[in-house]
Amino acid sequence: MKDFFISYNKADISWAEWTAWTLEEAGFTIVLQAWDFRPGSNFVLEMQRAASEAERTIAILSPAYLNALYTRPEWAAAFVQDPTGDKGILLPICVQKCNLKGLLTTIIYIDLVDLNETAAKEALLQGISRERMKPSIEPQFPGGIKRSITEQPRFPGALPPIWNVIYRLKKKGRIEEIQKGKYLLIPARAGYDGSWSEVPKFYRSIHNRYLFT
Repeated sequence: MKDFFISYNKADISWAEWTAWTLEEAGFTIVLQAWDFRPGSNFVLEMQRAASEAERTIAILSPAYLNALYTRPEWAAAFVQDPTGDKGILLPICVQKCNLKGLLTTIIYIDLVDLNETAAKEALLQGISRERMKPSIEPQFPGGIKRSITEQPRFPGALPPIWNVIYRLKKKGRIEEIQKGKYLLIPARAGYDGSWSEVPKFYRSIHNRYLFT
């Protein structure tokens, strides 16, 4: 008994042969029409034998495959043997973007669309495995991911914290402390060297409004 029978449309022969070659190199046995159906044999009987004797059927999915007549009974024969998918008898491999309909939408497929050869080979060999795909290394802790914004943005219209400090000092009657240098935190926070003359008029006007009014 063979491991896989590859069902494909002639438009996807290159994908079918690449898949067959990759799997045979990995140690699996394959039935492929292009390689195994020899002149003089009966095509229908060969298909019947391949579909019934292989443990699993690979369907190379593409628009051409879905629109062909003779590919439909090939994947349907595999589906009826395992309608719940518990044994993974029908294994679709999508090689082109296509619109799946009906029963095929219920089967999880291997997606090779837009992958390079290395990634496609890895996806194929992982996809045919019936083992649980737990990673061999521990995943990174999600909480350790650094965020681009480290502090919560200030609510629009709210004063910066330093202005609130001045306001609280003023309310407590501690004007002298502000005049002696506490307000110099304002230009330091704003990126200036600390001299009052360096503070822009905008900052000075807000400061004076809170300090002297």
